[in-house]
Amino acid sequence: MPLFKKIKKEKKAVEYKEVTQSELIYSKRSFGLVSVTGIVKSRPRVLTMKGFFSATVHEHATIFELDKGLKVYYPGIALIPEGEEVKVYGKFSPPSSLIASKIETKNFSFEIQTE
Repeated sequence: MPLFKKIKKEKKAVEYKEVTQSELIYSKRSFGLVSVTGIVKSRPRVLTMKGFFSATVHEHATIFELDKGLKVYYPGIALIPEGEEVKVYGKFSPPSSLIASKIETKNFSFEIQTE
């Protein structure tokens, strides 16, 4: 008989509330996890930052703006051309930013792995 028993954790399905960019930008309420559809207005910038613990480890972030003025921050590399229609899933950060955990385009899906 083993001393320790493995406990399996069940994954809960994450639910996102579908909202418009205007609702996020002009509303004063909290939304939690949301999904937004829009067109990439600005050319995405991919930033490479030196890691805190090692000079050889790098962290990446992609930043772009959608057509209604909502800024999207994605903690990874997402190669999306300007003018591409995207669906972004993430957490709203007032006044007009979205911290993305998943980005879907016509041809690709970019997602942050949590486990």
